[in-house]
Amino acid sequence: MQPHHIAAIGSIANAITATFFLMLSIGLEKLYKMTKSDEVLRLLLGFLMLSISGFLGVAMFLTASLRLIASLYTSTATFAFSGLLLIFLAAEEAGEGRELSIFPLIFLFFSVDVATGVVGLLATVKSNSWARLGLALLSLSFILRGGGVLLIRFSSWSFLLLLAEILRSLSAAFLAVYYVVEVLVPGEKKV
Repeated sequence: MQPHHIAAIGSIANAITATFFLMLSIGLEKLYKMTKSDEVLRLLLGFLMLSISGFLGVAMFLTASLRLIASLYTSTATFAFSGLLLIFLAAEEAGEGRELSIFPLIFLFFSVDVATGVVGLLATVKSNSWARLGLALLSLSFILRGGGVLLIRFSSWSFLLLLAEILRSLSAAFLAVYYVVEVLVPGEKKV
């Protein structure tokens, strides 16, 4: 089978999957409006994230850039994981699952945050000039958030979560200003 055949079949399969999950989300949204149930809301958001994962999968099969493929591949898995976690929590709330143990989830969240922080630090090293500062702050915010989640049992350490969120907001504002001034405006002038 040729690569373009694989890409075509993969993108069609992802589009079908994403469409069905989106249709299910729309149905759940109507049910949520009637019931205002947290369980239905979790299901709605879970299937919506699965739909987004599928649409990102379509984009992954349509691009020729290996770097973009790698990023989209990671995004599809992340959205699918988040959606399935919400569906699991909805089932847990409905009493269909066993009692949820929070400790494995804490280590899972910690590892995701730390991995995100490490990737951010790698992006920091590769960045130019002032973007390094914004990316370093963003990376640090994820590492702090991971530490805050890990230490959440000790209320005196819960300030780490708040600090991480504030730091991430500051880094987002800094990066937005930097990229507008240094990338978007000069890029528009060249066009």
